[in-house]
Amino acid sequence: MLTRDMVRKLLLAASLLLTGSFVVVRGALPAFTEIGSDFPNYYTSGWIARTGNSVERLYDDGWFQQRIDSLGIHQQGKFSPFPPPTVLPFIPLSYLEPLAALRVVTVINLILVAASVIILARLFSFSRAESLLFVLLSGWGLANCLRLGQLYIALSFSMLLGFSCYTKKRHTCAGVSYGLFVPIKYFPVVVLVYSIWKKESRLLIASFATILALCLLSLLVLGWEIHELFFRMVLGEHLQGNLTQQNPFSPAFQSFTSLFRRLFVFDATLNPNPFIASTLLFTLLRIASVLVPVFLTFHLLVKWKKHTHEESASLAVALLCLLGLLIAPATATYHFLLLWLPVGILLSHFRATNNHKGFSATAVLYSSIGFLPYSFFHQFDGRGLATLVAYPRLFLVSVLFGVAYTAGRNAMHLREN
Repeated sequence: MLTRDMVRKLLLAASLLLTGSFVVVRGALPAFTEIGSDFPNYYTSGWIARTGNSVERLYDDGWFQQRIDSLGIHQQGKFSPFPPPTVLPFIPLSYLEPLAALRVVTVINLILVAASVIILARLFSFSRAESLLFVLLSGWGLANCLRLGQLYIALSFSMLLGFSCYTKKRHTCAGVSYGLFVPIKYFPVVVLVYSIWKKESRLLIASFATILALCLLSLLVLGWEIHELFFRMVLGEHLQGNLTQQNPFSPAFQSFTSLFRRLFVFDATLNPNPFIASTLLFTLLRIASVLVPVFLTFHLLVKWKKHTHEESASLAVALLCLLGLLIAPATATYHFLLLWLPVGILLSHFRATNNHKGFSATAVLYSSIGFLPYSFFHQFDGRGLATLVAYPRLFLVSVLFGVAYTAGRNAMHLREN
């Protein structure tokens, strides 16, 4: 007769087999055999910088495509909207042939996945098997990150490492880990907000020193012109969700900016039938979609400021990470590997407080983000108000943000009482 513990272990093993097979078949194996989209953008930029081939033209999409073609890579690509320091890690990789370089990146990504599993287990008192399943439940995000040679496994690992150092009071190490990717992917800035709020000077000095060092290296290697062009022409458009060669109305972005643009902005070619053609509504709702979650987050931060215990710091970090994903102007599946840290914090918190409903809700939301069949929901895009159904990931993240906000508020009330 099977005991409850045996059933649990069998379910865990079966889940690991299924999710692991999915990630290997959809992500790791293709990355060893063929070059898809995304990676050519990184590789080509590194090759251009190494060969001194008109670096100042990185944001010229037509010219950049010619460089991709000249390398024998049969993919459409562009460097925009990446910041110039993105080039730096791909300069040494450009000495290899494109597929060989992708294989190296894939091996590094797999090593970082394993390292992330170990850190998650230590941080949140998961077993190694539970931690591995947690990472594999990233689903499409993890598979696509591996297949496309993206940087988000490394980014998520650096944030986990930074938070691990932070919990051990190793603030210099935490600052370096957080600052390492700010010049490339911005996202760790959301974690630094809490340290700024708490005036954690040692962490901030280490972080800003790391950021400055990388920016200076980028200026030294690439020159000023490409950086000036980025700030003048690329950054602002990126923050508004306007990406060259991509449809700003597409539900692939899964952002409030994309959703409200689809519902309320008329475009004769890309969006001829909005639900209501109103630029005013689009502007007001887009602003509200940022200001409301920002207000809720900082409302809690103000109340948390007087608390120094580890629980409030952890929940604050989780809420800020979810805020960053919620208000991002454009997201892809691999961006949601950045859920490892905030969702890990929430699951650990709910387990420690015996909140089974909170734990289950968080686990279901996270797993759904990882494995929803997004192609099914795309059929509702552009069908008036039914367009809302085409944005499932956006609403799942919104609910997850609500779960984190509620957990933080309840934890604060318990402390006050």
